[in-house]
Amino acid sequence: MELQFLIPIAVFCGAFIGGVILAIAPKLKSLFKHKHFHHNPLDTLARDMKIQDKLAELRVKIGANRVYIAKFHNGEEFFDGMSIKKISKTHETCYQGVSHEFLSCQNIMTSLVPEAMSIVALSKKTGNPIIKCTKSLSEGGFLNNHLTGLGIKTFGKYRLLIGERLVGYIGMHFKEEKCDIGSEKLQIIKEMGGVIENIFATNPKDFEI
Repeated sequence: MELQFLIPIAVFCGAFIGGVILAIAPKLKSLFKHKHFHHNPLDTLARDMKIQDKLAELRVKIGANRVYIAKFHNGEEFFDGMSIKKISKTHETCYQGVSHEFLSCQNIMTSLVPEAMSIVALSKKTGNPIIKCTKSLSEGGFLNNHLTGLGIKTFGKYRLLIGERLVGYIGMHFKEEKCDIGSEKLQIIKEMGGVIENIFATNPKDFEI
């Protein structure tokens, strides 16, 4: 009788504990993830310097006025529960006398730049850099106004992947109108993109000096 009485209690307790674990597991996972990625700001310094060097090398080889990296990230949620998808410039190199624009290109919602996103999507689909002339963009759009204000007549984007995941893109600005930069330069962009993808995918500590 005593054993028969204890079995239901044990089953109830097991179910209760299991329910509690299922309820708090996602929160514990999120907390662990947050702590795991809470690095010292200097942890990525050597890696960022390596990326910056590669961008400068790419800029010189293709004759661009500005080359940068933009990465995707989330930022809170809308009231309907949808994640607010954003993009920010993280690295930038400019030709002498060309302005740096990364400060004005932070936390931009991807919904504001549909033309830029469609170009990145095409680059991901084809696996190739996409080069376009600014005049081909819709008049009055964010991207057209932004590039025209900078005096950029030709621009390009090349997707950056970690595995199959789209994490950002390399952007290129030219003040000359040359929509066809040539197959050799396109190949240089692809090769340098692969190098930068490998750097992103490598543990930052592997770059420590």
